[in-house]
Amino acid sequence: MKNTPLGVSQSFITIFILLSSQLLSQEISGIVQDSDGNPLIGANVIILGEEMGMATDENGTFSFEKTSNKDLQIMASYIGYKSKTLHFASGDILTDISFTLLRKHLFGKEVTVLARRREESIKDVPVSMVAISENMIREMGASSLEDLTSVVPNVFTYEEQTSTSFNIRGITGGARNPGMSSAEGVYLDGVIMGRPEFIATDMVDIKSVEFLRGPQGTLFGRNTVSGAINMISTKPGPTHSKSALFEIGQNGYQKIRLAINSRLNEKVFTRFSIYDFKWDGYLKNAFNNSQEKFKNNTGVRWAIRAIPSSKLTLDFSLDYYKEDLNKIAGHISDWRYTSRSPGYDGLPLDSLYYSLDSIDITDDGIYSFNNDTTGVLNRLLLGATFNMNYEIKNRLNIVGLVSWRKSDVSWFNDEDHTGIKMLNGYWDNQGDQTMVELKLMSNQNKKITWLSGLFYYNLYHYLNGPVYPQPYFFHYATGIPMFIAKNYTDQIVAPEGGGNTASVGLYGSADIQVSEKLSFTLGARYSTDKMRFKYRQIGIPSFGYITFPEDTSGDGVPDSYFDSTKTWSAFTPTLNVRYAYSPEFNMFGTISKGYKSGGFNADYISSIESVTEPFKPEQIINYEAGFKLGNESNTLFINSALYRMEYKDMQVSQFQDLFEGYSISNAGSSTITGFEIDFSSRLLRKALTLTGGYGQTEAIFNEFHDGYFNGDWDDGELFTDENGNGEYDSGEEFIDQDNNFSGEHISMYPKRTWSIVADFRVPINANLMFVSQLRSDFIDEKLSQLTIDKDANLLRDDARTLVNGHIGIAAEKWDISLWGENLFNTEYIVEQGINGYMGFIEQLWGQPRLLGLRISYRI
Repeated sequence: MKNTPLGVSQSFITIFILLSSQLLSQEISGIVQDSDGNPLIGANVIILGEEMGMATDENGTFSFEKTSNKDLQIMASYIGYKSKTLHFASGDILTDISFTLLRKHLFGKEVTVLARRREESIKDVPVSMVAISENMIREMGASSLEDLTSVVPNVFTYEEQTSTSFNIRGITGGARNPGMSSAEGVYLDGVIMGRPEFIATDMVDIKSVEFLRGPQGTLFGRNTVSGAINMISTKPGPTHSKSALFEIGQNGYQKIRLAINSRLNEKVFTRFSIYDFKWDGYLKNAFNNSQEKFKNNTGVRWAIRAIPSSKLTLDFSLDYYKEDLNKIAGHISDWRYTSRSPGYDGLPLDSLYYSLDSIDITDDGIYSFNNDTTGVLNRLLLGATFNMNYEIKNRLNIVGLVSWRKSDVSWFNDEDHTGIKMLNGYWDNQGDQTMVELKLMSNQNKKITWLSGLFYYNLYHYLNGPVYPQPYFFHYATGIPMFIAKNYTDQIVAPEGGGNTASVGLYGSADIQVSEKLSFTLGARYSTDKMRFKYRQIGIPSFGYITFPEDTSGDGVPDSYFDSTKTWSAFTPTLNVRYAYSPEFNMFGTISKGYKSGGFNADYISSIESVTEPFKPEQIINYEAGFKLGNESNTLFINSALYRMEYKDMQVSQFQDLFEGYSISNAGSSTITGFEIDFSSRLLRKALTLTGGYGQTEAIFNEFHDGYFNGDWDDGELFTDENGNGEYDSGEEFIDQDNNFSGEHISMYPKRTWSIVADFRVPINANLMFVSQLRSDFIDEKLSQLTIDKDANLLRDDARTLVNGHIGIAAEKWDISLWGENLFNTEYIVEQGINGYMGFIEQLWGQPRLLGLRISYRI
């Protein structure tokens, strides 16, 4: 009985505490919905810093209680949407809270681009262009420019083992010849890649890529006659983050990407990324029955950003990229063997097999080749870039850029590709470039905005490409009896050349807002290029390749180098007119001029004129009209343009004939016409995104005589019929004519291209999302190459349609998916052409079906 009062008091205290907590507790309730007002079922609603919260019900609503009476933060999150946090003070009413969450990675949203060297909305840029964001790059699983161009109309590219070839609006880029510049400008953070070898085949830590179609001669300058491709890297940011991507697939396919972003202090951030890609490929060498090392690439990038003040931003980056591969070859199709030996000329290639008895020179089909020598290829690419942006009194910005880039490409290869020890070749191609640019830009908040700049560029390039013919080659290709040919063991054809190009450009551009709806842009650039060129070739004159310059000592080595200097200059203006019919619909018209510098032939030569006479610069004028349409909710965007381009002195790299190599000449003129349209749209409550486009191009030589006179009578040439039999007979006089390609199509471009990407993603619950994507692209047939051989000019790379895609599950920090390329296992030819030594046709067939798994993780 003595304990009763104490027990009663304890019970009373317990009841009092419970009642007090009920009185002090406060209801938290509300709704979570998307931007269209649709409830988000299963969204997470939590109080940050406390283990308290719940998931929304089938109506998107939530309701729970809290007992603490203090300031708090409530966060709502849902997979595929941006999280939102609301702040409340003690005593605030916490009922009827409304969260509206926005979709992440909205394809149709406003896209900010740098197409005109300053940030602006893609809708306001009077240029036909496509901008691909970091999110779309990631969601496509893209790792190279070739992956991205498949969704850009009128831009065609194919990625070779160690370089990427482009064709924009029917204009093919530069040749392998280091004396010839590219037709398109490829830029990384404002730095031009002066040679194809400077372009990393795989993209390392790229934030976005912009494809500008048509000449960009004013703001981007030299060698942008077809367009410009502007790659923008991911810059260091103020938050700590990490990301990783792993891919595995068939035939030893392995890909790894890692990126770490760190904040060193409040004003300095750094970012480190690494990329590694290994793949045995899909081509087999029938000689040793092995798949060669098709991809073995490693890339590293380190960047640091400093913001000493709100007006000054400093960026510095270092790039390293390395390839270590085995050279592959093409499948030899059923064609004729060309030889100066009457015993083999015009016979099927199999005739070599029968004459060799026991040596099998055949391959195992379209996905194979036959090389008796395993070739190797190495490429090293280094780069450093410094960028400064300083704002002066909220009126002007000074932007400075200094960059250095170096490439070294070397390979040793089986050149005959027959399985017989006929020809081996070595190739050493080096390049070193320095670029300095200074820009002054006005503030964009006035009716007149302008920018001006000074550009300096210096490129050094060098090529050494010896070929070593073996006795079998002299027997089969030249008709020398084998008992004599076996003594030809120390022969060589070795072109060696290089030079230095210094380029200076001065440019300016002004945007003038005439009225609320009408504006126009005036711009101009003056460029001058000075090239010094040195060249020599050790040749075998009886074989077709001359020794040049003269060899007076008789040892087969030229006494000196051919040394020449040439200067070219050009004025490239631009006029843009833009009319904003409404905030959603803009129309534009453009007249622009492009310029590509001249150069010298540094490849294999068979005549003195082909190296001593430089080819002229080419110039192009573009007339373009188009429109851009985007709705207010940014779920629909359409871009379209019609164009006509007039080409003058178009540079053409042309295969001449067996034992005569390549030449570069100027076509008199050509005309390119066409149109393109691309779009993006979100449907089904924004769960489905459709992105695609269509392009059509017609590229014709108006006048082109190649200047190649072979010294022999050809069908159609005039002759003196001395015996009156109506036929040409040996010894009769004739008029040797060059080849006339007037009215013919320019080589290596598809007339039509289209693409469609369907991206569908829907939440499974608040934490997981189902993701899927199908991509299809079409490339029309194209002329394989342009040569003096009329039969070879009939070759066409067939039209093809490819379907790629992936399916998987994504969470806030990770995702996993199964992917496939060429899902329908379509057989198609990437490229084909004449083997320059043996005369038969080689074909490189495209990748068959490839399946794999992708896992990514983000912190």
